[in-house]
Amino acid sequence: MDVTFLARGRRPDAPTVMAHRGGAALGPENSVATLSAAAAAGAHSVEVDLVQTADGELVLLHDHAVGPPGDQRFVRDLTADQLAEVQGARPGTHRELLDTCAALGLGLYAEVKAAGPEVLDRLVADVVDRDLVDAVCVASFQSDVVAHVARRGVLATSWLFWDPGVDPLAIALDTGCTFVHPCFDLYPELVDLMDGVWMERLWSAGRGVVSWNTVDPALMARMAEVGLAAICTDDPRVVPTGLAQPPAGD
Repeated sequence: MDVTFLARGRRPDAPTVMAHRGGAALGPENSVATLSAAAAAGAHSVEVDLVQTADGELVLLHDHAVGPPGDQRFVRDLTADQLAEVQGARPGTHRELLDTCAALGLGLYAEVKAAGPEVLDRLVADVVDRDLVDAVCVASFQSDVVAHVARRGVLATSWLFWDPGVDPLAIALDTGCTFVHPCFDLYPELVDLMDGVWMERLWSAGRGVVSWNTVDPALMARMAEVGLAAICTDDPRVVPTGLAQPPAGD
């Protein structure tokens, strides 16, 4: 399957569109059921959160803990069956996610919230088995997760970070990641500071940058000018016409 949804090592002519949490404005977030709506809305890829359970499943969830306030339990301490009981429904698995993305022609930006080395290796193997190597990027706030997958030398990787004061290139070189993903949602004005030297250092080192989540068309247009590899949004329908790359095959 040929779905290369992120430009590697070069400034793209235009960004691609990534549906945040699978397209949170289109249906239940981090749900396999919402992915078809994301594809229909013009997304090239989907960002989906994954957390490991006690029995080694990677499930589609954003939070590390589940349950009502005052009675929450860590996902890492629950088996997939126990998690289904707590939530009242069984979350999707990474295998279902991969198969659905493949069927829809979507790239996958898999944001791993928490997972051990063996589970990460299984994720990589399942991607390879499905011939989806060019369609998947593994992302995480956890530098050890990013570094582990990067050392395999198979999949693109991305490191997410909050702090505007860190040097993203230094971390990228240390972890071996392909992309960096600043989460400057609370500081959208920082996109202007990224233009120029900040971005050029990353492009020159063969790294790319993924945008933080936004539904602001004006900010998306500025992000495209700066040269981000992908625009991340809850709602792909609000991406300005002509801003992003055309869908594959056009």
